[in-house]
Amino acid sequence: YNINEFLLPEHFYEPLHGKIYKSINLIISKGISATVISLKNMLGNELAFEEIGRVDYLAKLTTLALSIVNVNEYCKIVYDLALRRYLIQIGEKIVTNAYSSTLADLAISQIETAESQLYDLGSRGTLSKGFIKLQTSIEES
Repeated sequence: YNINEFLLPEHFYEPLHGKIYKSINLIISKGISATVISLKNMLGNELAFEEIGRVDYLAKLTTLALSIVNVNEYCKIVYDLALRRYLIQIGEKIVTNAYSSTLADLAISQIETAESQLYDLGSRGTLSKGFIKLQTSIEES
Protein backbone atom coordinates (compact mmCIF):
# COMPACT_ATOMS: atom_id res chain seq x y z
CA TYR A 1 0.00 0.00 0.00
CA ASN A 2 1.06 3.55 -0.67
CA ILE A 3 0.36 5.39 2.55
CA ASN A 4 -0.37 8.65 0.71
CA GLU A 5 -3.27 6.95 -1.08
CA PHE A 6 -5.33 6.57 2.09
CA LEU A 7 -3.82 8.48 5.01
CA LEU A 8 -4.47 12.22 5.13
CA PRO A 9 -3.27 14.84 7.63
CA GLU A 10 -6.82 15.24 8.99
CA HIS A 11 -6.88 11.56 9.98
CA PHE A 12 -4.52 12.26 12.89
CA TYR A 13 -6.25 12.93 16.20
CA GLU A 14 -3.59 15.44 17.23
CA PRO A 15 -3.62 18.33 14.69
CA LEU A 16 0.12 18.90 15.16
CA HIS A 17 0.80 15.31 14.07
CA GLY A 18 -1.27 15.95 10.95
CA LYS A 19 0.85 19.02 10.20
CA ILE A 20 4.03 17.03 10.74
CA TYR A 21 2.74 14.28 8.42
CA LYS A 22 1.81 16.85 5.78
CA SER A 23 5.26 18.45 6.07
CA ILE A 24 6.97 15.06 5.73
CA ASN A 25 5.01 14.37 2.53
CA LEU A 26 5.90 17.78 1.13
CA ILE A 27 9.60 17.38 1.96
CA ILE A 28 9.74 13.90 0.40
CA SER A 29 7.87 15.09 -2.71
CA LYS A 30 10.70 17.61 -3.24
CA GLY A 31 13.26 14.78 -3.15
CA ILE A 32 14.64 15.81 0.24
CA SER A 33 15.11 13.47 3.20
CA ALA A 34 12.64 14.08 6.01
CA THR A 35 14.94 14.68 8.97
CA VAL A 36 14.53 16.54 12.23
CA ILE A 37 16.31 19.53 10.66
CA SER A 38 14.26 19.59 7.44
CA LEU A 39 11.03 19.23 9.43
CA LYS A 40 12.07 21.97 11.84
CA ASN A 41 12.64 24.31 8.91
CA MET A 42 9.40 23.30 7.17
CA LEU A 43 7.23 23.74 10.25
CA GLY A 44 8.79 27.09 11.04
CA ASN A 45 7.06 28.95 13.81
CA GLU A 46 3.96 26.83 14.38
CA LEU A 47 2.60 28.13 17.69
CA ALA A 48 1.67 24.71 19.10
CA PHE A 49 5.00 23.38 17.93
CA GLU A 50 6.87 26.25 19.55
CA GLU A 51 5.15 25.62 22.89
CA ILE A 52 6.37 22.04 23.17
CA GLY A 53 9.93 22.61 22.02
CA ARG A 54 10.10 21.71 18.37
CA VAL A 55 13.51 20.07 18.08
CA ASP A 56 13.06 17.99 21.23
CA TYR A 57 9.60 16.90 20.13
CA LEU A 58 10.74 15.95 16.63
CA ALA A 59 13.70 14.05 18.06
CA LYS A 60 11.34 12.17 20.39
CA LEU A 61 8.99 11.33 17.49
CA THR A 62 11.94 10.16 15.41
CA THR A 63 13.08 7.86 18.21
CA LEU A 64 9.56 6.46 18.62
CA ALA A 65 9.24 5.96 14.86
CA LEU A 66 12.34 3.77 14.83
CA SER A 67 10.52 1.23 17.01
CA ILE A 68 7.64 0.88 14.52
CA VAL A 69 8.22 -2.38 12.67
CA ASN A 70 5.49 -2.11 10.05
CA VAL A 71 4.71 1.49 9.08
CA ASN A 72 1.84 0.48 6.79
CA GLU A 73 0.05 -1.34 9.61
CA TYR A 74 0.54 1.61 11.94
CA CYS A 75 -0.90 3.97 9.30
CA LYS A 76 -3.88 1.66 8.84
CA ILE A 77 -4.52 1.90 12.58
CA VAL A 78 -4.40 5.72 12.47
CA TYR A 79 -6.79 5.64 9.50
CA ASP A 80 -9.17 3.17 11.17
CA LEU A 81 -9.30 5.25 14.35
CA ALA A 82 -10.06 8.36 12.27
CA LEU A 83 -12.94 6.53 10.56
CA ARG A 84 -14.29 5.54 13.97
CA ARG A 85 -14.16 9.17 15.14
CA TYR A 86 -16.01 10.22 11.98
CA LEU A 87 -18.63 7.51 12.58
CA ILE A 88 -19.15 8.83 16.09
CA GLN A 89 -19.59 12.37 14.71
CA ILE A 90 -22.11 11.16 12.14
CA GLY A 91 -23.99 9.17 14.80
CA GLU A 92 -24.14 12.14 17.16
CA LYS A 93 -25.40 14.36 14.34
CA ILE A 94 -28.09 11.80 13.41
CA VAL A 95 -29.34 11.64 17.01
CA THR A 96 -29.26 15.43 17.43
CA ASN A 97 -31.16 15.98 14.17
CA ALA A 98 -33.76 13.34 15.06
CA TYR A 99 -34.43 14.90 18.46
CA SER A 100 -34.50 18.49 17.22
CA SER A 101 -36.60 17.91 14.10
CA THR A 102 -40.09 19.25 13.63
CA LEU A 103 -43.03 17.64 11.87
CA ALA A 104 -42.01 19.54 8.74
CA ASP A 105 -38.68 17.68 8.74
CA LEU A 106 -39.41 14.33 7.13
CA ALA A 107 -37.66 11.31 8.58
CA ILE A 108 -36.83 10.09 5.07
CA SER A 109 -34.87 13.29 4.50
CA GLN A 110 -32.85 12.63 7.65
CA ILE A 111 -32.24 9.05 6.51
CA GLU A 112 -31.01 10.29 3.12
CA THR A 113 -28.67 12.72 4.84
CA ALA A 114 -27.31 9.95 7.09
CA GLU A 115 -26.88 7.63 4.08
CA SER A 116 -25.06 10.36 2.20
CA GLN A 117 -22.72 11.02 5.10
CA LEU A 118 -21.94 7.32 5.51
CA TYR A 119 -21.48 6.87 1.76
CA ASP A 120 -19.10 9.84 1.66
CA LEU A 121 -17.14 8.47 4.60
CA GLY A 122 -16.95 5.02 3.02
CA SER A 123 -15.83 6.35 -0.36
CA ARG A 124 -13.37 9.03 0.65
CA GLY A 125 -12.52 8.31 4.27
CA THR A 126 -13.29 11.87 5.32
CA LEU A 127 -16.26 13.97 6.28
CA SER A 128 -17.19 16.49 3.64
CA LYS A 129 -18.28 20.01 4.46
CA GLY A 130 -21.60 19.66 2.69
CA PHE A 131 -23.87 16.73 2.09
CA ILE A 132 -25.95 15.71 -0.89
CA LYS A 133 -28.77 13.19 -1.22
CA LEU A 134 -27.67 9.60 -1.69
CA GLN A 135 -29.61 9.35 -4.94
CA THR A 136 -27.82 12.43 -6.32
CA SER A 137 -24.46 11.04 -5.22
CA ILE A 138 -25.14 7.71 -6.92
CA GLU A 139 -26.25 9.43 -10.13
CA GLU A 140 -23.06 11.53 -10.20
CA SER A 141 -20.84 8.45 -9.73
